Amino acid sequence: MAHLLSLKYVTKHLFASYWYQIKEVMLSEPANVLEIGIGPNLVSSFLTQQHIRVVTMDKDMLLKPQLSGTVLHLPLKDMSFDTVMCCLVLEHLPFKEFNNCLRELYALIRLSAARFSRSKISLSVGRNR
Repeated sequence: MAHLLSLKYVTKHLFASYWYQIKEVMLSEPANVLEIGIGPNLVSSFLTQQHIRVVTMDKDMLLKPQLSGTVLHLPLKDMSFDTVMCCLVLEHLPFKEFNNCLRELYALIRLSAARFSRSKISLSVGRNR
């Protein structure tokens, strides 16, 4: 994970992306969040410090996520979240899988009437290099 905390990896543009990810999540005022693709854990660390329950998931167990899995096969069928984050992940998958990924993500959103207007999926993709 050390390479993910280097300035070669966390560029000014990537750090700005993390800021926007945090901002979007905070605007939805969630009690809990699923972060898929955790990178250097900067986003989840910040959200946790804001007293938001964050569940982390990544296919790379060296990053020490709480759950192992991919956006194509989410191991969370019995769980739901106020906000699901899947940032800087989808661009690594074949385009033909995009609709399947969205269906998987949507299934995890909490649909209670009291929070429906604030439940959301937050997506972002990397910029062209």
